[in-house]
Amino acid sequence: MKLAFKIVAMVFSATFLAYHSYFWVMPSVTLTNIANKPIASARVTLPNSGLSFGEIKQGGENTIHYTLEQADGDYHYQIIFESGEALSGVCGYVTNHEINKRLLIKVDDSKAMCQKN
Repeated sequence: MKLAFKIVAMVFSATFLAYHSYFWVMPSVTLTNIANKPIASARVTLPNSGLSFGEIKQGGENTIHYTLEQADGDYHYQIIFESGEALSGVCGYVTNHEINKRLLIKVDDSKAMCQKN
């Protein structure tokens, strides 16, 4: 019985470690809405993929991890507020295999501010 418990504990620990390691390694984009209005939809386009953040309430945020395999290029963002107003632009540069890269995009009423961690 003790052996079975140890095996289950080891499998659980290994799974837990693998799961959290995956999210630590994978690059991500976090979009934070600091505007005084909700975001109806937000999209960030990378050279090899697109990230759709969907609706983000006032004061909310959403994080999406993406694949390490990317061609070199820019992060392009498009933000559409519920009022119909839109923001778009370029925010930083992406290259292949950027382990643990974190791009933070803070959106206010009139602009998006980008920060790389």
